[in-house]
Amino acid sequence: MSALLILLSVVITLVFGLFAVGAVLLLVRATNTPASTVQQPGWQGAPRPPSVAGSGSWNAEVMSDGLVGMAGGSLRSTFGRFDLRDGVLAFTPNGEIAPAWQVRCADLTVTRHGVLSQNAVTLQGPMGVVRCSVSIEHINRFSRNSIKTMRQASYATAFVQVLRAHGARG
Repeated sequence: MSALLILLSVVITLVFGLFAVGAVLLLVRATNTPASTVQQPGWQGAPRPPSVAGSGSWNAEVMSDGLVGMAGGSLRSTFGRFDLRDGVLAFTPNGEIAPAWQVRCADLTVTRHGVLSQNAVTLQGPMGVVRCSVSIEHINRFSRNSIKTMRQASYATAFVQVLRAHGARG
């Protein structure tokens, strides 16, 4: 009788083990399907890589002027896209069709900030002072990714170089 109990406990353990493995595999499969990918409102795919000679697009986070924006929080930031065409930089917020503003690069002063700054770039021109982060990748809104942040630093440097090549001061 004790051998039967041992065999029964082994079989029950194996069944529960297989069930647990199957459940984990189903969960992993379900979370890796494209249909379950969460996209934030207004999200746009990766823009064209910029070129110094022509035009380019960058995803952008324009920081708010308030205390939250100064501290680097994205709660009141405006997300959108910078587009550079024929020496004119335009900012279009997500969900909008027309740019909120556009300005000739020759009328811009651009500053690239260091690693400790909450915003990577400051633009100053007829549209006012714009503190922003730029990327050719999606910009996270609700969480931070330190590896992605390091890559975004190089995108900000390239963004500043392109604007200066098109006549921006700084």
